[in-house]
Amino acid sequence: MADELALQEVGIDDEFFEIGGNSLSGMDLLARIRSVLHVDLPATEFSRTPRWPDWRS
Repeated sequence: MADELALQEVGIDDEFFEIGGNSLSGMDLLARIRSVLHVDLPATEFSRTPRWPDWRS
C-alpha cells in the first residue's frame, strides 16, 4: 500500500483513505493484491473496510 500512496511506510491500523488513498489508487492496490496474493477483494468491500485488520472479519 505504501507504494500506491508514495509513502515510506504504512501501519496496519492506518485507514487507506485518511492517509491519502483515493478510488483510483484503491483500484491499483486491489489489482496488486489480486496478482500477488491471489485474493479477490471486491471494491465495495474495500471501500467499506479500508483498514487491513477489518478485512479479516
